[in-house]
Amino acid sequence: MATEDMAKITNELIAEKNATIDKIYNLKDNEQIKFMVLRYSEGMTWDEAMDKVVIRNRNEFFKLVR
Repeated sequence: MATEDMAKITNELIAEKNATIDKIYNLKDNEQIKFMVLRYSEGMTWDEAMDKVVIRNRNEFFKLVR
């Protein structure tokens, strides 16, 4: 694999990691706690845990609106 390809792959992975970190920091404190619990005690991936936290919050919002 060429050095240029490795640099491109590395930059893409860093960008993806930074985007995930930004998503986590934009969560409220209680959402961050839920995220970490799902992530470490349930063994979920970053994306699975984020989807579950976001979906749960969306469902709670719709319950309040109804």
